[in-house]
Amino acid sequence: MLLGQGSLTPPGAPAGTMRTLDQLDAKLEPRVPISSGTTFISQPGSYYLTTNVSIGVASGNGILISVPDVTIDLNGFTLAGTAANTGEGIGLPAAGNVTIRNGTITGWGNEGINGSSAPRCVIEDVLVFGNGRSGSHDGIGVGNDARIVRCTVVSNTSIGIVTGMRSEVIQCIASTNGGPGIQVGEQSVVKDCVAANNAASGFVLGPGANAENCIAVSNLNTTTGFSGFVVGNGGRVVGCVANYNAVGISTGLACKVIDSTAVSNKFGGIILAADSSAIDCVATQNGSQGISTTGDGALVSGCSSSDNAQDGIFVNSFNCMIVGNLVTGNNAAGTGTFGGIRILDAGNRVERNHIGYPANFGVIVTGVTATNNVIICNTTFGNTNNVHNSIPAGNDVGPWSKAATATSPFANIFN
Repeated sequence: MLLGQGSLTPPGAPAGTMRTLDQLDAKLEPRVPISSGTTFISQPGSYYLTTNVSIGVASGNGILISVPDVTIDLNGFTLAGTAANTGEGIGLPAAGNVTIRNGTITGWGNEGINGSSAPRCVIEDVLVFGNGRSGSHDGIGVGNDARIVRCTVVSNTSIGIVTGMRSEVIQCIASTNGGPGIQVGEQSVVKDCVAANNAASGFVLGPGANAENCIAVSNLNTTTGFSGFVVGNGGRVVGCVANYNAVGISTGLACKVIDSTAVSNKFGGIILAADSSAIDCVATQNGSQGISTTGDGALVSGCSSSDNAQDGIFVNSFNCMIVGNLVTGNNAAGTGTFGGIRILDAGNRVERNHIGYPANFGVIVTGVTATNNVIICNTTFGNTNNVHNSIPAGNDVGPWSKAATATSPFANIFN
């Protein structure tokens, strides 16, 4: 039996199914746009700028975030405060977990990015400059476990970048800020960064923090309390350069400075606290000592310290080892109180160093407590005075002689 299939006549012309680009963008873009005025973010999610945003209200803020799990893409645009503004560019929540990327934050009277108590934040590819007019405020401030990558912070009135503990700052530039360039909390890593022309130290590292392949140049060089690198207890500086600062590199306790260079710093090249080491470093043309120790148990090994205004290496502490260093051309003025290597305290070991012209004394031991130092197997050349005359009784010194006539395996050789 055959059944009828109904009418085969279409009910009308086919309707269009094409969508406009705007309709597609609205459907496919899951993010929330930001296009004007102060923005308050109270829902987790992803947000993005669609244009440059400028806040003209004196006390207005740019973007204030009150919840965690927020991503803001500045999308290449600028978030700007005006000349009278006292607000902050982006305020982060105490709960943290915020990512900000790809744009410029400038002109805010307060911080550019304000989140000193906000943990687990990521800041990437952001330029932060000219913030903090209303007082002393940071460019970027975040809490613990932060990651700051490829950011540039310039001319903010306080610290350029400041983080809490266990943070990373990578491939960033901090210049002409009113405080330190980059300051990180303990157990943090700063890598491939530059700090230049800041009004305090270039890098300030918390306890156990590391700086690797960084450059500190022309940071505040008029006061001894500031350095290219200030290293907290147990920290490391590896493969770094410190030029034209007040002090090049200054350490806390039990630090290591490895394969680093300090040149033309006003008050000294490398200063080691107790139990700290300078290994395979270069210190040259600094305004006082090239390398100095201020605490017991320091090690200076395999370093070159040359053409510094005072001592090449100054040992102002007990039980240090100064071994295998090249020390040349220091104390060019020939001042009697300075030498290639100068020892001011007791129980140190000075061994297998070469000290060259014109250090006045190659090795000088001075001070009422400077006894029981062991000075062996060193060589000197072209020093103004006979080296052995600068070492008083009470120290254990290998005999000074020419190499051809030396009989002791512990002899010091002078030419």
